[in-house]
Amino acid sequence: MTTQADILLNCILGKEKELLEELNKLEEVKEGNIIMGLYDIIIKVEVPDTKDLRPLLTQKIKVLSGIRQSMTVIIV
Repeated sequence: MTTQADILLNCILGKEKELLEELNKLEEVKEGNIIMGLYDIIIKVEVPDTKDLRPLLTQKIKVLSGIRQSMTVIIV
């Protein structure tokens, strides 16, 4: 069984579109949208197991230029 999560990202102003394009290249990202409010982007991700979320965040997502803050919500 896979683990699904929504990840909300707060970005540097003006980087939203560029970041979303980069995020959509990741195989774990199933859907991504620019949103309005406290966060700028929401992505839906799917990984084999919950333990795979941390490496996805630290090694593939948070290394992208322009991300200031993130919040991950695991879907149960």
